[in-house]
Parts: sequence; structure tokens; C-alpha cells
Amino acid sequence: MKQVLALLAVLLPASAGAQVQADSGAFVATLGHDTVAVERYIRTPSMLRVRQLTRLPESRLVDATVRWNDDGRLLGYEQISSPIPRTGGAAQMRTTATVIGDSLRIEVVQGNGAPRVRMIRADAHVPFLNLTYSIYEALIQRGRAGRASELSLLSTGGKVTYSAAWSDHAVRLTHPQGGTIRITLDRNGRMIAF
Repeated sequence: MKQVLALLAVLLPASAGAQVQADSGAFVATLGHDTVAVERYIRTPSMLRVRQLTRLPESRLVDATVRWNDDGRLLGYEQISSPIPRTGGAAQMRTTATVIGDSLRIEVVQGNGAPRVRMIRADAHVPFLNLTYSIYEALIQRGRAGRASELSLLSTGGKVTYSAAWSDHAVRLTHPQGGTIRITLDRNGRMIAF
């Protein structure tokens, strides 16, 4: 228990709430009675900053920043997945993605290894950051006002599109290969359950 509290202190630094006019929140993910992730985010119209402690598949500390322009178009993102300090684990992995024209340049570096680079078409404006709940909330916030029938995330392999079925306090996202996700929302469109 002391380790969990110490890790929460790393996860939720005091400076996280210091930004003015930013929306912030947190998610706790459980599987049965087991907590598998704790996530804190700060969001503005042009930025989403995430700090997450996850245990899937191993304990990792994940920091991510997504940037958008004033029109809501993706500019790029960075995600750093690190082992928990003093616990060992796989080497740090840094993913940096930058929009260049109609393409997204993705560079991945693991530990001291050479960068792996690929280019994909930038045809969605919310990146898929694996197991990051605030990304889904950002996606839902973008589609909620117009009750969009499709919502798309941009993965490192390309665009992933879900069909969206809206009700007053929920949205059901369905992907042909990925199955169905039911997300419960509060009256402001923020996620309550995933």
C-alpha cells in the first residue's frame, strides 16, 4: 500500500493544477477488484497532457502530450512510457509524432536504440494512445455536440473509425474488429464509466 501511495505522489504532482483555464480530471481503471491504471489529465482547447500509472502488461509510468491548432487539427503528440523508478522493467520508449502536410511522421525510440520512423496519412485529429482514457473523452467531447455518427482515432497504423450511437447520457462505439465500447457520460459529456 505504501508503494501505491508513493507512486500516486509521483503521478499527481502539485504543479498539475497550476494551469489557468484548463479542464482537468482523473480516471481509475479496475479489473474486478484490481486497480490496473490511474490517470490524471489536464486539457485545454489546444493541448491534452496525461500522466498515467498503468499495470498492463507491466507497471509503467506514461506521460503524453497532444497538441492541436486553433481549428482543432492535430499538430502532433509525444508519449513516453517508462519503468517505475527503481523497479527495473523494459527500457523507456518515446514516441514522437508530428503532422507534416497531410502526413504524420512517427518516430519511436526504445532505450538507447536507433529511431524507427514511419509516415502515415493524418486523416483523423485525435491520436490513439493505448489505454489512455482521457483520449476517449477528448474524442467524445469533439463528437458530442453534433452527435456524430462516426468517431475516428489516429493510430500508428492509420485511422480507426468507430460507429457512434448516442443517447442522453451514453455513447456506444462499435468497431468491426474491435467490438463495442459503452461509455456512460455525465450531463456535461464527461466520462463516468468506460
